[in-house]
Amino acid sequence: MLDIRLERKDGENTSVSIDEDQYDRALTTELINLWWEKAPVNFVYFNDPTVIAAHLSQHSAGHRDHFHVSVRTKGATIRKGTRGSDVAEVQSKLGITADGRFGPAL
Repeated sequence: MLDIRLERKDGENTSVSIDEDQYDRALTTELINLWWEKAPVNFVYFNDPTVIAAHLSQHSAGHRDHFHVSVRTKGATIRKGTRGSDVAEVQSKLGITADGRFGPAL
């Protein structure tokens, strides 16, 4: 599991919480979305309600100043509900819309 600091509006390389003015929600959301698009992600834990509402993360206690990304290992089984770049790759090979989500569209 990877522990990743949130993006800041001022570009400083210091911690920031979702409750602070310097938290850059748009850039952090884009970063989390890139994880989903470019990596075989199992889940993301992060407590920003906007990111949760976008189906990009799950709530987990203590995740207001960082997010956790769990990445699948090579050769891991994918099944209904799985998301990530490896799912998109299989979808592409099958000639179906490659949205990276195994199952019905949201």
